[in-house]
Amino acid sequence: MVRRPASSLIKTGVMFFLGYLLIQSVELDLKQAQFTADAADKLKEYIVTLNGENAPGGEAQYQATALALGGFGGVAAYPLVETIDRGDERRIAWGKVGLEQAGRIAPDETCRVLEAVIDDPTRSYKWLTRKTAVEVACSVGCLSARGPLGRLKGSLDGMSELTALQRRDFAAVIDEALSRLERAASRQKGWRLN
Repeated sequence: MVRRPASSLIKTGVMFFLGYLLIQSVELDLKQAQFTADAADKLKEYIVTLNGENAPGGEAQYQATALALGGFGGVAAYPLVETIDRGDERRIAWGKVGLEQAGRIAPDETCRVLEAVIDDPTRSYKWLTRKTAVEVACSVGCLSARGPLGRLKGSLDGMSELTALQRRDFAAVIDEALSRLERAASRQKGWRLN
């Protein structure tokens, strides 16, 4: 008879423990969902600020917003590219700062976005956006962008929207990026051999 109450007590204890684990799991899922929702709201807020007019802190506020947006890593890359593509000279500069930040935090994801912009066969991005993507790909060390950069350089003559001076400048930026990325790849190979 002693075994039945002990057995019942063990079953109750196991059920309590399993219930506790289930509750903890649900609470963790809810906290993660809340964090994701809060992050999405913050991301949206940064995008609206960066694309809005007259931020309360002026240029410093825009610069800080671009850096904070870039802090989201690869998730922020496309919104920053859109800011660059639709923006004036100042927004291009802010978007570039944000993309460089995203590239430091999440280089693989950001480089994939930059490569897609550089290698845009539909020409849906403005040439200044593509030029900025080249500069950022170079500064964050997107070694896999070398192929898209070579293809872009080969297509410059077909870009009728560029003046001869713009075409030369764009080609020089691409050449510089290719050169720096090749040097980075060589250094990386050297490190692996040692």
